[in-house]
Amino acid sequence: MSANYGYWELVVPEAPAKEVAASLPPRPASLAGKRIGLFWNTKPNGDVFLKRIGELLLQQFEDVKLVEFMPGNPDGAAGAPASSLKEAASACDLVILATGD
Repeated sequence: MSANYGYWELVVPEAPAKEVAASLPPRPASLAGKRIGLFWNTKPNGDVFLKRIGELLLQQFEDVKLVEFMPGNPDGAAGAPASSLKEAASACDLVILATGD
C-alpha cells in the first residue's frame, strides 16, 4: 500500500518593510502642563499599559492633562487610521502609542 501525499507548496506570508522618512520634534524640557495623548490600537494589554503610564504621569508632573484615543478598529494588526493619528497629534503636545501583546 503506497501513500500519495501529493504536492505541498510552502507560502511565507511576509511583506517587505516600508521605509518612511520621518523626523522627530525636539523633546519638551518638562511635561508639566502638557496635554499628553494615550493612544491605544486595541491590541491586548495595550490599554493596561497606557492606564499605568497615565497614573505615573499624573503622579510625577504638575498639571498634566491626559487625552485618551482609541480609534475603534478591533483589528490592531491593521494599524491605526492615519486620520486618527493626525487627530491625536494635533490635539496634544505629545502622544504615547501602545500596541500591546
